[in-house]
Amino acid sequence: FGSDVGSLNFMYAYTQLMADFYARVTSNKYVGMTNLESTTLTTISGHKTAQRNALQTIVTSGRVSDALLFDFSTVDFSSRASVMGLSQTLEDLGVAALNGAGQKLTDAKDLVLLGEIVSVWARTSATIRDLNDIAAGNGNNANRTSFAATADTNGLDPATDPAAAVTTMQKYFKTT
Repeated sequence: FGSDVGSLNFMYAYTQLMADFYARVTSNKYVGMTNLESTTLTTISGHKTAQRNALQTIVTSGRVSDALLFDFSTVDFSSRASVMGLSQTLEDLGVAALNGAGQKLTDAKDLVLLGEIVSVWARTSATIRDLNDIAAGNGNNANRTSFAATADTNGLDPATDPAAAVTTMQKYFKTT
């Protein structure tokens, strides 16, 4: 992950993971999924698919497989807690990893691309958090004082080394 190619490949592989996850979520709706949740998760699924397809076109040098396989056998797709818990983890960890990857990029166009993608992922993270607040009866942002609960006192999201994100999410990848 110490190069532009490595960071772009991380984004591509992680986006494939998220696109696959959200496709499963929308085709296997959990018990009690509200219309708001269904509409929102379907929109997110479309965004992840579009991001995956865009990255497939953009990342041409040394690109990882276009057909990564995933294992979500530990996810109970009939359970809101299971689905929304993993959704929040995927989004938060993805944002932190892209923030960490940004420090390693040398090409300005790659940094702009990463910035565009991470901003969408951060908004998705906040949206999932809003849905969880609503489901808990807390209303939108009732208990938060910032855009994202993961922000520090300066309003910045954390930065994590992409390798740490891969280690955390490795159990969901069948393809290594």
